[in-house]
Amino acid sequence: MSKAFAFFFPQFCNETINDEAWYPGFNDWDLIKSLIIRTGDHAAKFRCRKGFYDQSDSSIVEAQVSEAKAMGLDGFCAYHYWFNGRIALNAPLEHLREFSGANDFLYFLCWANESWTKRWVGRGSESIIEQNYGMKDGEIQKHVEYLCTHFSNDGYYKIQGRPVLAIYDPYSDNFLNVLPIYRKFFAEFGFNPYLVAMESSFNHQSPSNETYDLMVRFEPRAHFSYHRQRYVGPLEKYAKTVLAIIPKLNNLIHSHIVDKSKLYDYFTFSNYLDNSLANLSQRLVAGELVSTSFIAEWDNTPRYLHRSTKFVNVDLELAGKNLKKIYEWTNNNQIPFFIFNAWNEWSEGAALESRMDCSFDLQSEFRKILLAKEWKLGK
Repeated sequence: MSKAFAFFFPQFCNETINDEAWYPGFNDWDLIKSLIIRTGDHAAKFRCRKGFYDQSDSSIVEAQVSEAKAMGLDGFCAYHYWFNGRIALNAPLEHLREFSGANDFLYFLCWANESWTKRWVGRGSESIIEQNYGMKDGEIQKHVEYLCTHFSNDGYYKIQGRPVLAIYDPYSDNFLNVLPIYRKFFAEFGFNPYLVAMESSFNHQSPSNETYDLMVRFEPRAHFSYHRQRYVGPLEKYAKTVLAIIPKLNNLIHSHIVDKSKLYDYFTFSNYLDNSLANLSQRLVAGELVSTSFIAEWDNTPRYLHRSTKFVNVDLELAGKNLKKIYEWTNNNQIPFFIFNAWNEWSEGAALESRMDCSFDLQSEFRKILLAKEWKLGK
C-alpha cells in the first residue's frame, strides 16, 4: 500500500540566521501575528489549537507526531536546511528523529536547497544566506555525516533498504554538479540514498531516471505553473529577457500583474488534477517513476498580503474525492508514497494540524475525512 506523508515545517522556533536578518526572536509565527493585527478574526484559519508553539520544545514535536499518526498519516517529509557547512532550524528535526521510531511513525528529509532571500516581502534580490552547496569536499563530507545520522535511525523511511532523501530544487546546475561528490561520500558511509525530485513545474525539466529514483509533482506550484504555461507558454522566456533589459517595464508588470493577489477556483484545480494524473500516467508508461502531492486548501496571505495566492470555493466533498483519487492512483500504480502539503505550513493556509475553532473551518472538516480513514479503506 502507498504511504501517506505530509510536509513538516520546522520554522516555528528561533534561528540565529533569522535573528540576524530580521530581529531577535523572529520566526514564522510573527507573520500570523502581524496578520491578526491587520485583519482580526480573518486570521482564525491560520491559528493552531496549540497556540504559537515553539518547536524547540520536544513535547510539541512529540504531540505533532501523535496527532498525525492518529489521522492515518504514515510519516513526515521534513524540510532540512543546510548552507555551506551551516545547519539551520535543526532542533525540531532532532526531536522528530527521537520520537518517530519510538511511535512507529516514519520520517524523511527534504533538503530545501535554496538560498534564503526576502522575496516574500518583495525584496527578492536581498539575500539572507546563500546556498553555494559547500563546494569544498570537507563541507560536503560534513553534510553527508549529518544526513547519515538520520539515515541510520530506525524511524527513517527507507525504500528497498535505501534511505529516502528529497531535493526541493532538483534541477539546479550547481546541485547536479556536486551530486557525484555527495554520492561518493554516501558510499563511503555505506549508504545509497533513494533520491526524490520535487518538481514545481508541470513540464518536468529532465528525463531524470538516471539521477532521481522518483519524481514528485509539488502542488500547488505545479498547478500554478500549468496555468501560467497554458496562457503564456513559450512567450514567457522571451518576456523575461525583455523585462530584464527594461527595468521600468519590469516594475510596471510586477506592480500591476505579478504582485497582485491571484485567485484560483478549487473546481479548476480539481479538473487540473485529472489532467495531472493522466500526464503522470504517461510518464509511468515512458519508464519514469512519478508521484504527486495533495492540497485541499491554499492561502499564503500571511506571507504575501496583497500579493497572495489562494484557492476559493473550496468544496469539502470534492476535496475528499480528490484525496481518494490520488490514493487509489498511487496504489494502483504501486507508487511508494504521496505527500500532503502540508502538516503545519501555517503561513500558507494549508495546515492539517488542528486549528482554533471558528464558525466554519474547511480544514477542520477535512480532518474528519482523514480521521475516518475512508480514503484508505476504499469506501
